[in-house]
Amino acid sequence: MQFHNSKKIILAFTGLFGLALMLAAIGCEKKNRLFMDDNVVAQFVNGVITTDQLTAYISKIGPKCHTPVMSCHGGATSGCDSDKSCDMHDSKTASAVSEAGHEITAKHTGPALERSEGMDCCGGQHGGEHAGCCGGSEEALKKQSCEEHENCCMQHYDLKAEDYQNLVKAMVLEQMLQEYIRENKIGREEDTQDLIKYLTENVYVTDTHLEMEESMNPAELEIRKYYEENKKRFGLRTLSEARDDIVKILKKKMHREYMPKYLAELKRNAFVRKDLELLKPQEPSESELRRFYRSRSEYEEPEKIKVRQILTHSRQKAEQAQSQLRSGVPFSTVAERYSEGPFAEGGGEAPDYIKRGDRSKIFEENVFNLREGDTSILFEDNGSFYIVQVVEKRDKRTKSFEEVADSIRKSLIIEKEKKLFEDNAKRTLFTVNNRSYTVEEFKRRYDNLPINSRAEFSGFSGKEKLIDRMIEYELLVDDARRKMFDLKNKETIQEITNSILQGSLYEKEVVSKIGIKDISDEEAREYYNENRKRFTQPPRAKVSYIRIPASKSWGPNANPNESERKAAKRMADEAYAMIKDGADFGVVARKYSVDDWSARKLDMYEEKDMQFISLAEVRMHPLHEVVFAMKEGEVSEPFEFQDNYYIFKVWERSGKGYVAFDNVKEAIKRVLVVRKRRERTETLKEQLMKKSQLVLNEHALEAMAKKQAEKKPRTEETHAGHSG
Repeated sequence: MQFHNSKKIILAFTGLFGLALMLAAIGCEKKNRLFMDDNVVAQFVNGVITTDQLTAYISKIGPKCHTPVMSCHGGATSGCDSDKSCDMHDSKTASAVSEAGHEITAKHTGPALERSEGMDCCGGQHGGEHAGCCGGSEEALKKQSCEEHENCCMQHYDLKAEDYQNLVKAMVLEQMLQEYIRENKIGREEDTQDLIKYLTENVYVTDTHLEMEESMNPAELEIRKYYEENKKRFGLRTLSEARDDIVKILKKKMHREYMPKYLAELKRNAFVRKDLELLKPQEPSESELRRFYRSRSEYEEPEKIKVRQILTHSRQKAEQAQSQLRSGVPFSTVAERYSEGPFAEGGGEAPDYIKRGDRSKIFEENVFNLREGDTSILFEDNGSFYIVQVVEKRDKRTKSFEEVADSIRKSLIIEKEKKLFEDNAKRTLFTVNNRSYTVEEFKRRYDNLPINSRAEFSGFSGKEKLIDRMIEYELLVDDARRKMFDLKNKETIQEITNSILQGSLYEKEVVSKIGIKDISDEEAREYYNENRKRFTQPPRAKVSYIRIPASKSWGPNANPNESERKAAKRMADEAYAMIKDGADFGVVARKYSVDDWSARKLDMYEEKDMQFISLAEVRMHPLHEVVFAMKEGEVSEPFEFQDNYYIFKVWERSGKGYVAFDNVKEAIKRVLVVRKRRERTETLKEQLMKKSQLVLNEHALEAMAKKQAEKKPRTEETHAGHSG
């Protein structure tokens, strides 16, 4: 019985093993059938990706790292640092992509090599010139654009099979993003469509201009004539040496003169009609102006005062300040010396007027009944001690009609313009050939103008000027279309469109769902506690100083002589003796120091255990060493440092401490917003990749990597210094 059971078990295992082998064989056969063509490197829900498509994609984005990474753009980045790659968009789309759109964009829309000072774009990254692969001298290559020699530099990149896999995933993610945008009807808003239209049209209008400039070549006679008439300008340079500069000058002049003629010709051959009355508001009548004046209360000015104040949190300091005032020391001097509140450094004078209701009742009772020039008694308000001087006093009054008539007129015209926009929204404002613009479309274009351009197009005359610009632009667009520039730039236009739509996707799915309001105080507090070391501040001293330069001249090459040094030292000793005899440090500083602000109480932080972040800090380190060797209230003897004599006074000292949570709460929340948006972006990308059902042909990708490695030039054939 036991034997029969054992036999059954053996047979069962044998059967299962055979079934497993059969299934494995079927699986291999299925896998082989899926990728029978080695030109197919991947398959996903929307189709396949071929080796040719992948090669074209690599050439297009031009990876600048040996290991492309999935970055904020969802594709292979153009820089080794994925955090930096977001800032390196191609110039044709940089203006189109908003800050919010950076984290979800599928890929760069063109070569975007990172340029560093002293580097040409390709050779610099390889540690030397790349003439070995591209041909030509280093100087000649520096004059080329990155695009001209980007492909030749591609042979230096050691892409592994894993890198090719990441690049395929980038291509798939790009297509999945586009599908997501279509399915969710993202970017259908009028503003987004207007932006796409404007930027894409601008591409082929720009190309029209470039073609126009290239076709403008000054005649030899003009070049010679310009040279003869401007010989003084070119000095000893011959005509041959100055030719290139002359051609540029003449081409610019030809273009400047040609454009008005070109636009005038386009207008002559076009159908243009304008109805400007739709935007022209009627001038307000006298009765309208006065009616508006009577209906508004904002022209009534309440009683208000301008003050200087001394504010401290110590009664003792406040009493000392009061004693100084009674002895005749000017209020501004005492405020700079004792006040701990705002405006202390400006003599305690508040920049704005104060009206009743702005401050507490205690403040009003002690200050508002004073006359101009009077100083209040010392009073306490909510734990702080005040002494206040009234600088200026204005009684309650109503502004006259004449004072405000012009501002009323402007307000009424704005109201009338707004009503005209509303009443005439759907009416045609102007027509260019077969294209009509409504008042509503014009207003949308006007509202989208940059803030700094609004002034140029304000008022009726400004809006008329904008309409003329829009008409000229439409004529240029029509002419560009006739020359087929829209078709020639089809690929670039598609890339711009994708970038804008992906920005809209990011705005809708990430930015609108995660903001400062979504971060709780508890989350911010948790981050603060976990990163406490980041929120420390080093020991601090409040100091004033006197600086007396050893040289009367200024600059790095000042080099004072011995007599100048002795004179400066005598002045420093004289100032120090006055302070030791009881003179006020601030008074002496204002008399002797060349720095206007040196009498103020300035914060200085101890640099021990701190990392220097600039050469200036390293140079100033000896001053910190002097200050932090002093005690509170101590005045240093004069000492020389970098051709200057210094005297320091330490007013207060405080030890190392933590920055209060409330002082950094909002900054922490902004950090957490960025983190959560990045996490949400990654989640969205993961969901899209999962939905893609991507299957990679690892054999084909390994073959591509092997083929690329075999094609890579030998070390002696590459340029000098190349490390790849």
